[in-house]
Amino acid sequence: MVEPDLPASAQLGVDRPDLSPRRVRWLFASGIVGGVTLMAVGIARSGHDQAPLPPGAVARVGEAVVSRAEYERTLAALARDRKSPLTSEDRVHALQRLIDEELLLNRALELELPRTDVRARRALVSALIDSIVATQEHAEVSDEELRRFYEANRDWFSGPDLFHVRQIWFRVDSPAEAAVTEARARAAYEKIVHGEPFDVVRQAMSDPESPPLPDAPLPATKVGELLGPTVLRTVMELGNGDVSPPVRSATGFHILRLVERRAGLPPNFEDIRAQVANEFRRRAADQALRTYLDELRSRTTIVLAPEALKDLEGTNEP
Repeated sequence: MVEPDLPASAQLGVDRPDLSPRRVRWLFASGIVGGVTLMAVGIARSGHDQAPLPPGAVARVGEAVVSRAEYERTLAALARDRKSPLTSEDRVHALQRLIDEELLLNRALELELPRTDVRARRALVSALIDSIVATQEHAEVSDEELRRFYEANRDWFSGPDLFHVRQIWFRVDSPAEAAVTEARARAAYEKIVHGEPFDVVRQAMSDPESPPLPDAPLPATKVGELLGPTVLRTVMELGNGDVSPPVRSATGFHILRLVERRAGLPPNFEDIRAQVANEFRRRAADQALRTYLDELRSRTTIVLAPEALKDLEGTNEP
């Protein structure tokens, strides 16, 4: 039933989310349960013997109410979509669509769609998660809070590891040269294995590098850019002071020595403030969801089958 002579507007319960363009179009689509004219007649003739609506309600559908705030948001969204003033017929049509939506929602709950339909279940769970974390994701955070968070998590914000690499390089200009060049590289590697200093062998046997590899710590991306992905994978497997056997690349053979692998330093707080704020909010949202779930668990009886309990204990979860 639809109530006439409604009271002045006021907020009800929890606000609904803004209307999507798709829902706006649906609200203006042809009627699902009757035309605008019939709806208007229904509004005029029904509800006189019903209990008054609560403050801020524009309609009651079964036990649920449609708030005036939701109705006004719907009208505003429809006006933006049409870019022209709404007529009285438009307003009746919008109210009809909100009632249709409530009828369909009630029926979906009667059919237990959130339990029997996977898509409905996922949509409902996702909507609830979004409502839980939304306040944290958009919360204002002071610089003081962010700086404390940054200092407590400096390692997380550290830049990439740096690799100080030296090489002995053997150029290959054509496939025909590959075998001879590889033999030269292996001979050089044997000298190092038998105790000859890396730099001495490099001075005596390395081909001139073009461009030369900087004798300084470099991020992995730069090492890969200069020496290629295969050489980079080898470098990342070396420990400090290790020397690799000859490694083939697109330009030749490389004997690599990792002088030092150094942990990257965190950037200045001012340079990554936005990143720090995003991570702060992400973790706060995760914690809000975890706290909410813990509260639900604390007041809900959960019974597991023996085999499920065994699986859960095997994961060492609480």
